[in-house]
Amino acid sequence: AEAVRALLVDAGLQRCWSQGSHPHAQGSCRPCHYWHTASGCRSGADCSFCHLPHARRTDAKSKRDASRKLAAEIPDEYVDKSLELLTSRSPVLEAALQQRLMDRRLSGQSPATMGHRPSPSARTHILSL
Repeated sequence: AEAVRALLVDAGLQRCWSQGSHPHAQGSCRPCHYWHTASGCRSGADCSFCHLPHARRTDAKSKRDASRKLAAEIPDEYVDKSLELLTSRSPVLEAALQQRLMDRRLSGQSPATMGHRPSPSARTHILSL
């Protein structure tokens, strides 16, 4: 639990942490039903439910979009560790982070040199090679 919290704080994503997020890595947390909404969770970090992504491919679009948005906000140097610690309950987040790793490998860049993601046209060109 502390490893997940430390990762989120280091990555500047502490807003995703809540008291209910502690058992996330073990798969025994309960998701907050308000965190992904436009108004968000009123309890914030004190919420007894988990604020980390739990989106499955069949969940509501807003939940899937929240997972993809979080994946895009994770700094490149934290993608590998995030895959290990954050994706146990969210196949959508896992797929988005895996895509970032694949993009990085295809572009030949290491995590330290990644300043931005390639444009969609650049990714298409890389994939067509």
